[in-house]
Amino acid sequence: MKKAMKMLSALLVLSTVTLGTLTLASCDDDSAQVSTSISETENSSTEEIDDLTDYNFEAENATLTPSDSEATGIELIHVDDQAEGASGGKAVGWVQKNDSVTWGINTTQAGDYTGSLVVSHPLKWSSTTFAPVSFRLDDIYSLIVNGEEVEVDGYYEFDEDPSEHLYDYYYWVDIDIELPLIEGDNVITLKKTARNNDYGSTGNIDTLVISSPVELTYFDAEPAAEPELAFDLNVSKVEFEQGEDIMVSAKNRDEHETDCVALYKSEDLIDAEGMTPLYKYYPAIEGTDEVNLLNFATEGREDERPLAEGDYTIYLLGDDGVLLENQLMSIDITITKSSEISDEISLTTDKDTYVQGESIMVTATVENETDWVAIYKADDEDLSSCGGSLYYYYPMAKGNGTAVDITTTIMNQERAEADLRAGDYIIYLLENNGYDVLLQKEITIESAEEVEHPYIALDKSIYSYSDDETRSIMVSVTPRTDHPKDWVALMKEEDDITASNHGGGSLFYFYANDVTSPCDITTMNPHSERLEDIKLLPGKYQVHYLADDGYEVLDTVHFTIAEK
Repeated sequence: MKKAMKMLSALLVLSTVTLGTLTLASCDDDSAQVSTSISETENSSTEEIDDLTDYNFEAENATLTPSDSEATGIELIHVDDQAEGASGGKAVGWVQKNDSVTWGINTTQAGDYTGSLVVSHPLKWSSTTFAPVSFRLDDIYSLIVNGEEVEVDGYYEFDEDPSEHLYDYYYWVDIDIELPLIEGDNVITLKKTARNNDYGSTGNIDTLVISSPVELTYFDAEPAAEPELAFDLNVSKVEFEQGEDIMVSAKNRDEHETDCVALYKSEDLIDAEGMTPLYKYYPAIEGTDEVNLLNFATEGREDERPLAEGDYTIYLLGDDGVLLENQLMSIDITITKSSEISDEISLTTDKDTYVQGESIMVTATVENETDWVAIYKADDEDLSSCGGSLYYYYPMAKGNGTAVDITTTIMNQERAEADLRAGDYIIYLLENNGYDVLLQKEITIESAEEVEHPYIALDKSIYSYSDDETRSIMVSVTPRTDHPKDWVALMKEEDDITASNHGGGSLFYFYANDVTSPCDITTMNPHSERLEDIKLLPGKYQVHYLADDGYEVLDTVHFTIAEK
């Protein structure tokens, strides 16, 4: 899993800190303890020691731990003739994400020590040039002391003209730090996390400086076990093909159930009022296991889904907020053209003339996931302002080159013609969520023969489908009163009522003389073994009036469920 590139420190709040001095605590047993309060308490007192010595611990003498990445370039570099600020000799260079440097420091006094880290300025990649930029240490590194991450407020503001420092790889600066050390051996690790996406992938580390009133000694040490993160965000990879599942996992902060994962275009100004993410979910509800982020589309921005080729950012946002202080972590991802997309486009139908209510099978091959197929009335002149298509779908979402019954796809409920009455129509292949016509196909729908339905009727012939809505299929029935076992059954269009298993059984049924007409058949005796079918997913269905508890069909009506 790729770790997130931006995370605000949330793991450790430092105890007493006295800048420029070392705060110590003495107890009755004379053992040194880290002070938890500046004020004196019973049996303990604090004292400030101003006579401090700076101890320099060179990074080149520390333990270097490269990341698991084969691309890591951590190595020793010579800095004798580099920019002013380095200690001379060597430094650790080309520090990339997940590389770390670890020092072992022994002290005879526990306390909150002050000091600094000498690092070369992180380099921001701009087109073909490197230049120094302002930075906050916590956005780039984790400072871990004895297995606990230490919050570092140190910030360096670069106020010079970057053009004067192009390719300045070794612009060394001091960042103030505070270290809670225990008596005896301490393990201090500086790990490159690149939490903020705005910074370059490499950097250099020269010296750890600690101010101390007592002698400090160095020993070789391995990195301590990393602390458990208070929150986390991971993605299975950072490059996806169009239509590919985007698998993410996340952990929200304790007692912050509204921490959320949200996907935006990288160019989105997400803190702008009203900026809605493309996808969003809450780890407190969905859990910390991997989920497909594409299953959590938001309301709005429908014309930007499916995701086109381009750059996107996945955020872990605190408390459902979008301001900078809410942005706990982020990962940049890229959507590329699907390898399944053909370089040729096509649009065909199974025939040119249809009877009203008949399936209209459309086969389309597209180049982009955002190319779409839509059916309009032939006299719709301006596709963008005529009220919208009657039905539409994205071929890549249905399977590029797969035959699709367009009458079961996404229906425009605002156009009464969505039931495709008799008339002339045009099916268009349109480009990239817009209205530029790539291909088109004219078809004709003829009126169905008038059929009398002596026993049953439906309230309408087309119903819309939505995951979060229930559908009522209202059936009006005129039963044969002298046949108490006449019954009504709802089945899929392809279910054969004459087959030995009767199509697997009706999805819903009721006895015609036992109900008050009209009634909602979807509340009547659902089939216990056809659990997926009784969801009434988009497709073609039929309702039969059957004689005497048998399978003689006396009347049939057909209907369609289309995507909303």
